[in-house]
Amino acid sequence: MTYSLKSVRVCATCQYWLGARELRESGYILHDNEGICSAAGSIYKGKTVRGGQSCTHWQKWIFIK
Repeated sequence: MTYSLKSVRVCATCQYWLGARELRESGYILHDNEGICSAAGSIYKGKTVRGGQSCTHWQKWIFIK
């Protein structure tokens, strides 16, 4: 498990990332190191990506305010 700031545009904070994650009150997201990208049009779609990666199809995860 890894921590990422919820304000950073990485896969772990993206709506399209299908990895296990948990939003913490501290402003961090606790997440698995890897998940699957589901962003239509992304070169990573259907592939395993790390929570710390990013791409141009990033959209804020709906649970982040």
